[in-house]
Amino acid sequence: VEEIIDLFQKEHPSVIVEPIYTIYPKTRDTLLRMITNGNAPDVAQIVSPWTSYFASMGALERLEDLLSPDNFAARSLERDLIGGQYQNSQYSVAWGICPLSLIVNRKLWDSTGLGDLKSPMTLDEFGTVCVKLSALFEGTGKYCYGLNVLHDESDFFRIYSFLQAFGGGFVNEKGEVNFNSQENAEGFSWIRNFVRNNKILKTDIYTIRKEFAKGNVVFITDAPWIKYMMEEITGEDFDKNFQVILNPASSPDKSLSWNYNHALAICSQSRNKICAARFIDAVTMDRKIAYHYYRASGHLPPGKGELSNGSFNTPFFNAFKRQLEYATCLNASNPMFEKAMVLCMDAVRKILFENTDIRTELDEKEYYLNMLYYG
Repeated sequence: VEEIIDLFQKEHPSVIVEPIYTIYPKTRDTLLRMITNGNAPDVAQIVSPWTSYFASMGALERLEDLLSPDNFAARSLERDLIGGQYQNSQYSVAWGICPLSLIVNRKLWDSTGLGDLKSPMTLDEFGTVCVKLSALFEGTGKYCYGLNVLHDESDFFRIYSFLQAFGGGFVNEKGEVNFNSQENAEGFSWIRNFVRNNKILKTDIYTIRKEFAKGNVVFITDAPWIKYMMEEITGEDFDKNFQVILNPASSPDKSLSWNYNHALAICSQSRNKICAARFIDAVTMDRKIAYHYYRASGHLPPGKGELSNGSFNTPFFNAFKRQLEYATCLNASNPMFEKAMVLCMDAVRKILFENTDIRTELDEKEYYLNMLYYG
């Protein structure tokens, strides 16, 4: 980030950028506190699903008249822009495109002698592989899969691709809540059986990543930022130890995912909105500046034509580019989306770890979600 700021200030010497650092688990609360205290930053880095939460309270500025037309024209609606909209206006844009995919510890997998991995596997194939791994790992400190159970929105987000494989999700194409759909019932049933029948590491994502890097977990679900996290922990190139494969799918030719995009927004309290917009234009679209971010973060660039650049022609990026073909943004445009996730997380906990009836739980949550969304 400091290198990016230095490059930006060399091209815009009259603008001084002062970064305000925080860590991901505290970002939303830190930004909310700054907004409440009247000292919001000019530019805020958020994740796309937070957009409606902040925009609905008047904390973010509409971007249509601030960012350059070329910036908007270079972006994908389904993979980027729709994730930053509230009431049909744009309040954030992706800094990095981040589809979730299945990550494999190749060293641990190869040590099992189970042969080649398909990409994607069908759900049945993935389940069979994990049963075999669980049997091999019996009595050891190794696991077939790492499941995030930190009890924040990630609990729901990290299993979302499994629900997608059944045609399920949170809302339908019209934006209507359909949490109690038959597809979700089938998806949750599969996930519960998967969790109960396999040796799975159930903890927070930070512990999962550390154990994955150590060679104690075969599969995790994560996004492109995993590349440099693993390289920092292991001190070795990502491709030497790990591999990205497509999410398990209901059919072998269509692996679905969603984009956990890291986004940039302009705070409505900003007195420097034009400068803030030029900064976002530069760090997302100016090759000389923006590529420092993509090379160091692993995120995919938001420009529709940029992925053909040679810098992204590697096994790691090629796998995520394939995953991106069937990836979209979650429909988080309702200002109650964040509160709705609390109900979804509760459903995940009860379905996976308590002996609750799946259909009863989904029907109950559907009732409260409709009350929350529509009053």
